[in-house]
Amino acid sequence: MKTLRQVLVRAFATLFVWLLGSALVQASALAPRVDGFDIEQVPQLSAGTALHFSLYGSPGASATVRIDGVPRALPLQEVQGGMYEGTHVIDRDDRITAHSRVTAHVWLADEVTTVELEEPLLLGAVTARRCDECGVVDASRPAEGRDRPGYAGASAGGGIGAILGSQFGKGDGRTAAGIVGAVGGAYAGREIERHSSTRTRYDVVVRFQDGSARVKRYDGVPPFRVGERVRMAGGALLPDSNAVSVPY
Repeated sequence: MKTLRQVLVRAFATLFVWLLGSALVQASALAPRVDGFDIEQVPQLSAGTALHFSLYGSPGASATVRIDGVPRALPLQEVQGGMYEGTHVIDRDDRITAHSRVTAHVWLADEVTTVELEEPLLLGAVTARRCDECGVVDASRPAEGRDRPGYAGASAGGGIGAILGSQFGKGDGRTAAGIVGAVGGAYAGREIERHSSTRTRYDVVVRFQDGSARVKRYDGVPPFRVGERVRMAGGALLPDSNAVSVPY
């Protein structure tokens, strides 16, 4: 026989699941739908060229288009139920390339959906691939560094100092001279090792497609030049052998 407590716990659990399900259904119903996002590709991207965008989705929403290299967003007008259109005329100050990132934002009842244009702006351009681990060498600069301090130089210097010290004095004086020589030789050995272990290293700065940057340090001259495309694989930088990539 079920106790009153068990009945109440089950009732509250059922009510909670029902309320959660209703909230999820309402949220999904309010989220704007995007069925398509297109552009009329153009033969050139010069000043005065018109870029026509079309978006298909939920009716009664608000939509804008953001083009990388253009300072202002382009509003889209709903020309008929669920169909939105807008035109941007390229200005002389715009910095647009064939693969400039273009995103559309659609708002409906305080909910927003964002989509990215999958085709290039320029007619005949090859569709660019997205690669989060791909980037361009942004800078290559020397950086002074030292190896981890060791004891080989100190030990060798100490041994040499002890031998030299033992050549002077007699009795206790010879012993004291040997100790002083060992200490001085160890210090000299550490200084020799410190200077010999100093080398010129190089920091390679890579700018990735998401705008982030990473630094990779090389013990010698790096195998990459500034402007060269690379990709990160297992913590190492490799040449980006793919000919087509999103520019920066």
